[in-house]
Amino acid sequence: MPNRDTVKQWFLSRKKPTQAQYHALFDYLFFKDEGVAIANVTDLSDTLEGKASVLTVNALAAAVLPEHINPVPNANFSYTYLAGVRGDGMVFIPSVDMTIRIGTVADAEDIVADIDIEAGEENCIDFKVSALTANKTIYINGITGSVDVYVYKR
Repeated sequence: MPNRDTVKQWFLSRKKPTQAQYHALFDYLFFKDEGVAIANVTDLSDTLEGKASVLTVNALAAAVLPEHINPVPNANFSYTYLAGVRGDGMVFIPSVDMTIRIGTVADAEDIVADIDIEAGEENCIDFKVSALTANKTIYINGITGSVDVYVYKR
């Protein structure tokens, strides 16, 4: 295919491109319904090679973003921090007002004593849990409705 400047010359005022010139132009163009092959995009393969894989992005997101859990409504629940992780708190978004306690055993409040959380609000509860050498389970008590929970850890 001739270069852009050559093709521009075919369409100057009072000039008429030949049938062969039109065919050459149309054979060179990509039409929307045909799609464009990756091989036909300059440096695309090399650019894609340098991007993170989905697995890498998901692993990074899991390490940085809070984990979302949705426990059974109206039921106390437990959460286990895996060894090597430090818990930095949780955000609770309940469907109804409730008072919760967090402890190292069921029905205990040695991590967080009675705390009121408001329905429909993002209730941030800061606490520190260290599971550096072994898994550590905490127990959340006082759940009286459905609740979304976001677990912050590092």
